Formats: sequence, structure tokens, C-alpha cells
Amino acid sequence: MSKPLINIITRFSRDLSQLKVVVDSIREQSYKNVKHIICCESKEKIKEATELDLLENTLFVLVNKVPIHKNLMMVYQHHDYYTDFLNFDWEKCKFGDKNIEQESWDVEAIKFEKNGGWCWTFGATGTVKCNHFPSNLHFNHAYSYIDEGWIYYIDDGDKFEDSEALADLVKEITSHDEDTLHVFKLMNRGRAATTPQRHIMKNYYKIGHPIILNECSGSCICFHSKYKDKILWDQWRMSDYRVIKQLEKLVKEINFIDRVILHTP
Repeated sequence: MSKPLINIITRFSRDLSQLKVVVDSIREQSYKNVKHIICCESKEKIKEATELDLLENTLFVLVNKVPIHKNLMMVYQHHDYYTDFLNFDWEKCKFGDKNIEQESWDVEAIKFEKNGGWCWTFGATGTVKCNHFPSNLHFNHAYSYIDEGWIYYIDDGDKFEDSEALADLVKEITSHDEDTLHVFKLMNRGRAATTPQRHIMKNYYKIGHPIILNECSGSCICFHSKYKDKILWDQWRMSDYRVIKQLEKLVKEINFIDRVILHTP
């Protein structure tokens, strides 16, 4: 398909000025085959949003508001900074008050299999701690309203690099098949973030771990809608990393794009 539909999902959780940033940025794009799905936690938020100059193909999704438990935290086993998701297991996660000292994990370095051989991790063991962040679940609600095409997560406050950013992304999409995960550069707080980055991370990329913790976010990926029922967001911080790792296992190819597509505050 030369002009695939891009389903852009936005969580409207902040003030109207932040939603206006992303709405105006999408409208300024030269590429127009876009469906904008805006998730709101109240009818009042939907009413606010209708004041903006919305795209014709805009859909509002009313989602249940899940209260944030500010003292609630998830802790999970962390074998290695770059490959910790290999053995991620929800049954081994611990949930509790973040003000209470958590039990330490006494785990030796593990090895993982890649292409029939064994490679060692660096052996940095410890824990990953994630605060409660239920607005991640908005994305799961939006999946029911996705049309066939591609999925792109853009939060309120985000904006495209320039008017051709989406068109350049679509060029990459149409030059690959549906089983490709596209990963592009994201400008975050003045730093262009994507993977692979520094030398040590490139070594992990070579042995089969292209998506690395804290070097990729949900706003710098685009994937085909055929995968939407196979990945789900959870209600904890860093859920985007876990979503991307799910996609990494499902797709046949990961296409890294050396181009800043989006700015995020």
C-alpha cells in the first residue's frame, strides 16, 4: 500500500494546551492519511478537546480512570541492564509500598542462548523499581478502534520534528513489509535517543538485543496493526520497554531509522 493509514494514539491527561501541541503538529504534516485516536478519562476532557482544530478523522475514546497509587511500586529481578527482559516473569514480580525496604535479590549472573550458542551477561544483578502508572492502559482501550494500517503512540505535548517527518516515516514503512518494527530517533530533553547507541550497546545489538532499557520509548516506534492483539500495556512505569520487547520477539525485522521524527518534553 503506497499510502498506508497511520493510527496515532494519544493520551489526553494533561491540560488542553498540551493536546493542542500534538493536534497542531499532526495537522501540519504533509502526509494526510492519519486517524487520530484520543483517549480521555472524562466527558469533560472530551468536551475540552473539541475546542481544538481537530483532524476530520478524529475519534475520542472514553476510558475508565484508574487512580494512581503513589506509594505502590513494582519490583522485579534485574539480571543485566541490557538484557533484563529475557527472564521477565510477572509471577516473580513483587508489589508493595515503595517507602518500605524491599527484599534484596540474590541472583547470580545468567547466560542466554542466541543462535544456538551461549553468551554471558555482564553479571550486574539488582532490581528494577517501577512506580504505578495506570494511564498506560489507555493504549489497550484504543486498540478496539484501530483500523488496518500502522500504530504510532504520541502523547499530548509531543510534536513532530518538521512537516515532512511523518512522510519520511511512511517512506520507510512502504519499503518494508508488515512484519517490520520501525524504530526511529526521538528528541527527548535535547538528546536524540534511539538504539543502538553507545559502543557497549552496539555490542549487545550484534548478539541479538537491539532494544535496550532506557534507550527506546513508546514514542519512537511504529508497527503494523496486525500485532495489536498480541501486545498489551501494563500499569507500571517502563511499560513501553516491555511492549517493545514483546514486539521484538514477534516481528521478523527491526528497521532502525537514522532520522529524528518526534520531539517529546
